Amino acid sequence: MNKKTKILFLEMAIGIILFGLLLYFVDNYNAGPKESTFLGYVVEVYDGAILIQPFPDDKISRSYDYIFASIIGVSIGDVIEVTHGPDVKETNPASIDVIRYKVIIRAPQIEPVCNDTLIPQ
Repeated sequence: MNKKTKILFLEMAIGIILFGLLLYFVDNYNAGPKESTFLGYVVEVYDGAILIQPFPDDKISRSYDYIFASIIGVSIGDVIEVTHGPDVKETNPASIDVIRYKVIIRAPQIEPVCNDTLIPQ
């Protein structure tokens, strides 16, 4: 191989590598976020799942009034931060796949004011 052929081969190899890197970064840029986070109130608690009302200023609240999620260990009235996958299932209410969550504010546990137990007289 002469010198011109070696230089041409080297330029082609560098061009192919740069083109591959460009495609890689464009593909990752267009993929969108892998996860999203929002804050909300726990409004209902079920066995192994909850219903969340997102805060009004969160992006997800523009599309959904309530979100159903598989979360345990929270109570009605708790404020939680939920990180979820990119997909929101279009059910009623909407449903998400939770990656992680954190209780920001625990709701106070209120004792009943009235005791309905009958006292014998």
